[in-house]
Amino acid sequence: MIEERVIAAPRVVDRPPERMAVLETVGDLGARAVGALYGAIAQLGLRSGALRARWPNACSVPKDEWTARWALPVPDQTPELGSGIELETWYGRPVAEILHVGPFGAAMVETVKRLHRFVADSGYEIVSPAEEEYLTQPGEEPQRTVVRYEIHQAH
Repeated sequence: MIEERVIAAPRVVDRPPERMAVLETVGDLGARAVGALYGAIAQLGLRSGALRARWPNACSVPKDEWTARWALPVPDQTPELGSGIELETWYGRPVAEILHVGPFGAAMVETVKRLHRFVADSGYEIVSPAEEEYLTQPGEEPQRTVVRYEIHQAH
C-alpha cells in the first residue's frame, strides 16, 4: 500500500535529501522504464516508496519528444543498479506541492496553474522541472498525484 498524504491546498514543505533510482526515457510514457526500475530494486530485495517522474521539457516540445526521468526512492546505501539506472539525490530544499485528484488532462493543467499562482503569490520562484508523485496504481480510481516543484525565495 502506498502511503497517502492529504494535501488539500498548495503548500511549501522542506524536503530532506532523498536517494533515488532514476531511469530516463524520451518519447514514451515509460512502461518499460518503470518495470526496469521496480525489477532492479526487487532483485536486491529492496522496498521502495511511490513512483515519481520529472518532466524537464514537457512545456517546450511535442509530447512524443518529452523526456521523463522516472524515479523510485531507495535506501542511501543502495549499490549501483546497472541497466542505465542512475542513483541521484533529490531535494534538500523547499518544494511547493499540491495534490491532484482525478485523471490527467485539462483538470491537471488547472491544478498546475493553481500551484504556479501559489508559488508566485508566496514570494517564491520555481527552480526545477515539474515532478509528479503517483499515489495510486495505474487504473485505480480516483487517481491521486502530487505535483511538486523545487523552489527558492524570489529576489
